[in-house]
Amino acid sequence: MTSAPAGPVRLASGESLHVEDEGAGPAIVFVHGLPGLGGDFQPLVERLRAGFRCVSYDRTGYGGSAPAHPSAALGVVAQARQLLRLLDALDVEDAHLAGWSYGGVVAMEAARLAPDRIAGLVLLGSPGPAFAWPRGASNRLLFSTPLGGPLLRLLLALAPSALGRPLDQAYGEPAPEAVHRRFIAGLRRPGTVAYWMNEGRHFDPTACVPEEVARPALVIHGERDVQVPVAVGHDLARRLPHAELLVLEDAGHWPFATHAERVADAVRCFLAGNPAKLSTEAAALKTGRR
Repeated sequence: MTSAPAGPVRLASGESLHVEDEGAGPAIVFVHGLPGLGGDFQPLVERLRAGFRCVSYDRTGYGGSAPAHPSAALGVVAQARQLLRLLDALDVEDAHLAGWSYGGVVAMEAARLAPDRIAGLVLLGSPGPAFAWPRGASNRLLFSTPLGGPLLRLLLALAPSALGRPLDQAYGEPAPEAVHRRFIAGLRRPGTVAYWMNEGRHFDPTACVPEEVARPALVIHGERDVQVPVAVGHDLARRLPHAELLVLEDAGHWPFATHAERVADAVRCFLAGNPAKLSTEAAALKTGRR
């Protein structure tokens, strides 16, 4: 199926999600993190849309999608079911899911719930059962104390640009300026911080069961990832029944933005069913030839 203009897509349940649908070919559906936007994946989409139908969307409560109702179901299972409803609305079968960070856990749960609908997974800096949450002083402040939300709102109102440096430190490497702008603009949308806080407080990565995910998976993790340590990626790849692991030695938590060409090459190899070439790519990265 060919691409459609970006805009709202209404699900059978009545939910409205902002969707960007580009390119033609096998479908890759991108699932953003906690928080985030579908547009976060643009550097990767630009490199893949020539051969794939690239669908990215803003999860409920973020970006251009409908705000989250205070009584909305929170948690990974609810997000995975919403993702499956989106596939129905877009008439997507045999989708490959590319999930970043929290979105990787959502993608795994969707594949566990409906393995007949999912062809494979690409997990980018994804948490797993070995991930301790909340991790780090900033996340503990945000999600484990009543002060986090008010302090973040104050900073967003008075000095949003000041978030750039702590954001880079938290994610393990500097990100492109466009990523900073998009991230901060997304957080300034009314209601987003409150929903992010609620999602974070309901997040339990130990409930993830990768052993029950029967679909092929490519785990891509940055060795410099501070937000989700690379040891979590190694553990996740061991637990998944059918997984390839690619560690990018000079990458942090958002390799699809900072190392988009490398990640796109690896995704093409994986989706083409060429593990030997993927292993060669990993070896080249290890020795610095790429």
